[in-house]
Amino acid sequence: MKFIRNKYSLSILILLILIIIIDLILGKINQTDVIRKSSLNFRNEAVNLDLKTRYLIPNVSHKYSKEFYKKNNTKVRSFRTDKNGIVIGSEEFNKKSIKILFLGGSTTETNEVDEHLRFPFLAGKLISEKLQTNYNGLNLGVRGNTTQDSLNLLVNHPIVDEVSYIVLMHNINDRFFLSKKSIYSMQLDSKKPQSLTSVKVAFLNFINTAYDFLFYSSNIMFIVGQNLFDINPWTGEKIKNNILTEGEIDFEINKNHKKQFEKNLNIIHQISKSLNKKLILMTQPLGKDSIQQKVFNNLIRETALSNNILLIDLEKKMSSNSIFFLNDMIHLNNDGSKEVAKIFSEKFLSRFHKIEQSNLSKKKDLKIVVKKK
Repeated sequence: MKFIRNKYSLSILILLILIIIIDLILGKINQTDVIRKSSLNFRNEAVNLDLKTRYLIPNVSHKYSKEFYKKNNTKVRSFRTDKNGIVIGSEEFNKKSIKILFLGGSTTETNEVDEHLRFPFLAGKLISEKLQTNYNGLNLGVRGNTTQDSLNLLVNHPIVDEVSYIVLMHNINDRFFLSKKSIYSMQLDSKKPQSLTSVKVAFLNFINTAYDFLFYSSNIMFIVGQNLFDINPWTGEKIKNNILTEGEIDFEINKNHKKQFEKNLNIIHQISKSLNKKLILMTQPLGKDSIQQKVFNNLIRETALSNNILLIDLEKKMSSNSIFFLNDMIHLNNDGSKEVAKIFSEKFLSRFHKIEQSNLSKKKDLKIVVKKK
């Protein structure tokens, strides 16, 4: 047996030596070795820019059988997206309509709100009913997104070409991001794409993806991940102290953070203008008082005032009123979403269609009447 093992080992060694010799010989033919090394250098000189901006996956159709938030009583909640990753209201948008695109984070996405009451969809419905013209509010809000992400979506998302209005609501995600990273700019990766390091990273990514698959496919793995590894099932990440909670809505900000936020608002304004889209800015309300939230909302007000941009001041109308928010005092509940749709549609009609707010309160004018699905 020992002789056979040695024989096999010797055979493998001889085979490897032959392969190396053949490889060296082939490298001399037609300058193969020179071309191989030169082409490797060339490919290792440029990599894709990893923007980290998230969008909602197209053609999603999910039903949540249990509502996890006490202030929405619906037993079944739907979350659907169309072929462009736009959140669907109770019906898909009319292609021939005038489109209003809503950009923002989870407070715009309104995942926890009933499908027919999400404010981007509902605002378009209310405006359509008033004007007897097809308006559609397109919901491109994505959980965790900042102004930097909305800027990327504004430049790169295919739906932007079809819209007439851009609505932006950001605040808390930007403050949270800047308090951790200090700047929006991404860190450039010096890792060469055709290197052993890249192979290791790809392997680790494969392991992480496989673990995620098992975590969400097995109740055993799900329980183990939550209890032994402190995995947050809603994010897939290890639970840390920087998770947003009701008591953690103020983060340390400085002059540079405010400058960067204001710069992004102005860049989005200029891009919207160059694309011939009308920009609308909204302040972001919270269910409890936040000094830092007010600071960033003031920057939104200043940007709107200095550039003659329509401002929907939701903070002024809704903040510190807990009836509009879920238990975290950040995300809107059904009533809060309806209120945003009402405020937005009134301001929109007043600014762009010269319908005075006094007229909007008449019985036959603007009302929220939505049939439950």
